[in-house]
Amino acid sequence: MNQTMSDEISTPSSNPSSQSNTPAQLTLGNYRKGFLVDENWLAGVSPSENPDQPGFAAYVVNHLEGTLLAQTIYPTANEAITALNSIRRNWIYESAHQCGGGKCGKGGCGTGGGCGSGGGCGTSGACGLN
Repeated sequence: MNQTMSDEISTPSSNPSSQSNTPAQLTLGNYRKGFLVDENWLAGVSPSENPDQPGFAAYVVNHLEGTLLAQTIYPTANEAITALNSIRRNWIYESAHQCGGGKCGKGGCGTGGGCGSGGGCGTSGACGLN
Protein backbone atom coordinates (compact mmCIF):
# COMPACT_ATOMS: atom_id res chain seq x y z
CA MET A 1 0.00 0.00 0.00
CA ASN A 2 1.35 3.42 -0.92
CA GLN A 3 1.85 5.80 1.94
CA THR A 4 0.64 9.36 1.40
CA MET A 5 2.40 12.48 2.60
CA SER A 6 -0.29 12.98 5.25
CA ASP A 7 0.22 9.38 6.47
CA GLU A 8 3.96 9.96 6.68
CA ILE A 9 3.73 12.78 9.21
CA SER A 10 1.61 12.95 12.31
CA THR A 11 -0.66 15.95 12.46
CA PRO A 12 -1.20 17.24 15.98
CA SER A 13 -4.78 18.09 16.77
CA SER A 14 -5.41 21.77 16.93
CA ASN A 15 -7.99 23.98 18.53
CA PRO A 16 -11.08 23.97 16.24
CA SER A 17 -11.92 27.54 17.23
CA SER A 18 -8.60 28.72 15.78
CA GLN A 19 -9.12 27.03 12.40
CA SER A 20 -10.48 28.88 9.43
CA ASN A 21 -13.25 27.29 7.40
CA THR A 22 -11.10 27.05 4.28
CA PRO A 23 -7.36 26.55 4.75
CA ALA A 24 -5.14 27.89 1.97
CA GLN A 25 -3.93 25.49 -0.70
CA LEU A 26 -1.07 25.34 -3.13
CA THR A 27 -1.94 25.40 -6.83
CA LEU A 28 -0.03 25.06 -10.07
CA GLY A 29 -0.24 28.85 -10.24
CA ASN A 30 1.19 29.68 -6.81
CA TYR A 31 3.50 26.88 -5.63
CA ARG A 32 6.61 28.53 -7.16
CA LYS A 33 5.88 31.83 -5.41
CA GLY A 34 5.27 30.77 -1.81
CA PHE A 35 4.52 28.21 0.85
CA LEU A 36 1.80 26.91 3.11
CA VAL A 37 2.47 27.79 6.75
CA ASP A 38 0.82 27.55 10.11
CA GLU A 39 2.05 28.33 13.60
CA ASN A 40 4.61 25.48 13.47
CA TRP A 41 4.98 24.05 9.98
CA LEU A 42 5.94 25.20 6.49
CA ALA A 43 5.12 23.10 3.42
CA GLY A 44 6.20 23.59 -0.15
CA VAL A 45 7.06 22.07 -3.51
CA SER A 46 10.28 22.46 -5.46
CA PRO A 47 11.93 20.67 -8.37
CA SER A 48 13.96 17.68 -7.22
CA GLU A 49 17.68 18.43 -7.10
CA ASN A 50 18.57 14.73 -7.20
CA PRO A 51 19.37 13.61 -10.76
CA ASP A 52 18.59 10.02 -9.76
CA GLN A 53 15.07 11.06 -8.67
CA PRO A 54 13.68 13.60 -11.16
CA GLY A 55 10.37 15.18 -10.36
CA PHE A 56 9.10 17.46 -7.61
CA ALA A 57 9.81 17.34 -3.90
CA ALA A 58 6.91 17.93 -1.53
CA TYR A 59 8.33 18.81 1.87
CA VAL A 60 7.15 19.78 5.34
CA VAL A 61 9.43 21.41 7.89
CA ASN A 62 8.98 22.61 11.43
CA HIS A 63 9.96 26.23 10.77
CA LEU A 64 10.41 26.95 14.47
CA GLU A 65 13.01 24.22 14.93
CA GLY A 66 14.31 24.03 11.37
CA THR A 67 13.68 20.29 11.17
CA LEU A 68 12.54 18.37 8.11
CA LEU A 69 9.41 16.40 9.01
CA ALA A 70 8.79 14.76 5.63
CA GLN A 71 9.94 14.90 2.02
CA THR A 72 8.65 12.83 -0.88
CA ILE A 73 9.55 13.04 -4.57
CA TYR A 74 6.60 12.93 -6.98
CA PRO A 75 6.75 12.61 -10.79
CA THR A 76 4.74 15.79 -11.35
CA ALA A 77 4.21 19.11 -9.58
CA ASN A 78 0.48 18.45 -9.49
CA GLU A 79 0.97 15.18 -7.55
CA ALA A 80 3.27 16.92 -5.06
CA ILE A 81 0.77 19.76 -4.60
CA THR A 82 -2.10 17.30 -4.11
CA ALA A 83 -0.11 15.46 -1.44
CA LEU A 84 0.54 18.65 0.54
CA ASN A 85 -3.03 19.86 0.18
CA SER A 86 -4.20 16.57 1.70
CA ILE A 87 -2.48 17.43 5.00
CA ARG A 88 -5.19 18.80 7.26
CA ARG A 89 -3.74 21.93 8.87
CA ASN A 90 -4.94 25.48 9.33
CA TRP A 91 -2.66 26.61 6.49
CA ILE A 92 -2.20 30.15 5.27
CA TYR A 93 -0.37 30.98 2.07
CA GLU A 94 2.85 32.95 2.55
CA SER A 95 4.10 34.63 -0.60
CA ALA A 96 7.84 34.77 -1.10
CA HIS A 97 7.52 36.21 -4.60
CA GLN A 98 9.29 39.53 -5.13
CA CYS A 99 10.43 39.60 -1.52
CA GLY A 100 13.82 40.50 -0.17
CA GLY A 101 15.99 43.42 -1.04
CA GLY A 102 13.88 45.74 1.11
CA LYS A 103 10.61 44.79 -0.60
CA CYS A 104 8.96 43.05 2.37
CA GLY A 105 6.06 44.93 3.86
CA LYS A 106 5.30 46.70 0.57
CA GLY A 107 3.32 45.73 -2.50
CA GLY A 108 2.71 41.99 -2.75
CA CYS A 109 4.83 41.19 0.29
CA GLY A 110 3.45 41.74 3.75
CA THR A 111 -0.15 42.08 2.57
CA GLY A 112 -2.76 39.36 2.71
CA GLY A 113 -0.50 36.61 3.99
CA GLY A 114 2.65 37.71 2.24
CA CYS A 115 6.10 37.31 3.70
CA GLY A 116 6.50 38.63 7.15
CA SER A 117 2.81 39.36 7.70
CA GLY A 118 1.77 36.12 9.37
CA GLY A 119 4.91 35.38 11.33
CA GLY A 120 5.57 32.31 9.20
CA CYS A 121 8.23 32.86 6.56
CA GLY A 122 9.27 36.17 8.06
CA THR A 123 10.45 34.51 11.24
CA SER A 124 12.64 31.96 9.52
CA GLY A 125 14.83 34.29 7.48
CA ALA A 126 12.82 34.33 4.25
CA CYS A 127 12.26 37.65 2.52
CA GLY A 128 15.39 39.12 4.05
CA LEU A 129 13.91 39.20 7.58
CA ASN A 130 15.78 37.87 10.60
